[in-house]
Amino acid sequence: MLCWDKDKACFSYCKIFLSLFSDNYQKFFELWYYCFALLNMNTYQRNGEKPFLGSPDNPKTAAIVCYITFIGWLIAYFLIYRANKDEFSGFHLRQTLLLHIISFIVNFLAVLYVWGRFPYVLLVVLSGLLLVCWLIGVWGAINGKKKAAPFIGSFSQKLFSGI
Repeated sequence: MLCWDKDKACFSYCKIFLSLFSDNYQKFFELWYYCFALLNMNTYQRNGEKPFLGSPDNPKTAAIVCYITFIGWLIAYFLIYRANKDEFSGFHLRQTLLLHIISFIVNFLAVLYVWGRFPYVLLVVLSGLLLVCWLIGVWGAINGKKKAAPFIGSFSQKLFSGI
């Protein structure tokens, strides 16, 4: 049973609520309750502990989520980063914003290829470079390092310095 501990107060009403439902629904409600608590409450930190990965207070959370599609970038920026600005998260947000813009351009070029207006070899090379940049960036975010992606890392930091 998941229980959210905030200021030494445990929400035990969740146990009563979950006991009303069968075991099939119980896991669903546990997950729902955990997600609700994660989005609407700050992480309770005792004795100077670092916030856990997945907590909005952990800078690695925004850094990792921003690599998961453009919608992930929007979630990381508007819901996580703006409430808890951190240089590490900002670094990866700036880098992935340029990665997502480049991926939109590559997708547009793929449409031009379908129409016979763009060479296939160049499309494969651009997609491969984009994948390598994404892998290097997400690996750095997972390991907690400010690893700049090749070709675009330093440029993205200068271009989006306002983030």
